[in-house]
Amino acid sequence: MLRGADRAAAWTPSWDTARRWPAWGAAALALALVGAVGPGRATAADFFFDSFETSAISTSLWSQTPSTVPNPDSSVVLDNSNYAGAPAGQRSAQQLYHAGTTDGGGVGWMNIGKATLPAHVLVEFDFKLSSNFHFPLGHKWWRSMPDMNSGAGPNDVTVNLQLNCYGTCWSLEIFSNSSQFGYRETVLRPPTQVSRNTWHRVGVRLKRNTFSGSTPNSDGEIEVFLDGVSAGRQTGVRLAGDPTRWLRDYWGGPGNYTSVTDNNPIPEDQWIRVDNFRITDLAGGSSPSTVTLPVAPSGLVVQ
Repeated sequence: MLRGADRAAAWTPSWDTARRWPAWGAAALALALVGAVGPGRATAADFFFDSFETSAISTSLWSQTPSTVPNPDSSVVLDNSNYAGAPAGQRSAQQLYHAGTTDGGGVGWMNIGKATLPAHVLVEFDFKLSSNFHFPLGHKWWRSMPDMNSGAGPNDVTVNLQLNCYGTCWSLEIFSNSSQFGYRETVLRPPTQVSRNTWHRVGVRLKRNTFSGSTPNSDGEIEVFLDGVSAGRQTGVRLAGDPTRWLRDYWGGPGNYTSVTDNNPIPEDQWIRVDNFRITDLAGGSSPSTVTLPVAPSGLVVQ
């Protein structure tokens, strides 16, 4: 069903660091991402947002699991994100990972069976790793597909964001199924540096490909951001293989720790905290204001 989720083969971006995007404020960044395909004027609107300011994971915003059974390792704690521009608050969500784990764990909050995601979307959240965090060979960080209850079907797309290579590379993986046009896999793997005990913000931008009738075109886009900087971008991507099947269900943060092949278990209990989980509609959703977008960097090359 899903093939190559943890493969080492990938695309590596090569670009002049002088062309990196500056770390704009949160609102400006969300709008600026629309400019990744060129300067202009555009609007963006929140499709979903949770700052985790309730005393427990909100059951009105999230499903606990596909079977709605609460995850005992998922909780809300007193530690608000201090990432630049983050809203004021007191709390964040926490996922605990137990000592001895080589493959398992993951957030107990996700969205299942609600609205289909916009065709051009930015998903981002703040995160903080415990000071003793032990990086695995692979760690599923965020996932989305049309239906998590049934799994990936013959005409479905699945998106995985992973923090791999013992915390030194992102891996944004697109698994595009089509019973008529075949299977296609795209992997974008930019290098990264993630520090412990510090609030960061990770983002994924997905622009769905168009269709000529029922035939999918390879004109979609994918991009990964860390702390307001584009880590890597790829165009010419086929995400959806069927015009009637697009992303709907998604995790609200990191999933399972995976380090089986190298026998690298977690040495002691550790955690990941998540705050300000936001999905922004970049496809033309309404917004209270319209701003002039800064010019996006040019000359990014994916090898």
